[in-house]
Order: sequence, then C-alpha cells, then structure tokens
Amino acid sequence: MDAAKRELWEESGAEDYDIFPLCDYWAADEVSSANGQVFTAAVRLFGKMPDSEMKEIGFFDSLPENLTYPDITPILFARLNKG
Repeated sequence: MDAAKRELWEESGAEDYDIFPLCDYWAADEVSSANGQVFTAAVRLFGKMPDSEMKEIGFFDSLPENLTYPDITPILFARLNKG
C-alpha cells in the first residue's frame, strides 16, 4: 500500500485521496513474467506535480488512445466499472 501511495503521488501529485486494491495480476510470455497488484484511487485534491517523468495529468470521459498497455487496460477499466 505504501508503494502504491508513493507511485500515485509521483505520477500525479495527488495529495488527498482514497486508494483501493482492484486486483492482483500475473502475466508471462516465452521470455519473462511479472506479477503485482493494480490499484484504483478516488482523488479529491491534486497538488503540484513532483519532478518525475510525467509531463502532465489529464481527465478523460473514456479511455484515451495510445495506451501504454492497450491489451489489458480496457479489461481493467471494465472490471473497475463493474463495481
């Protein structure tokens, strides 16, 4: 949870929020594998963006184009919206 909170702040500047685990994941191919946990957050206040690789944050009514993970993000988004 501490790592998720730190990442949320580093990537968005979020200062006041509720954060919840959404699901665990495991993925693999012929070369490598990865596992972890996906979180969702309800952010009430964004502060100044910290110095990081993120240029800006944005707000969308639907998933944006050019997703970093286009195969899995829509599935996670649908799971989140199921409640």
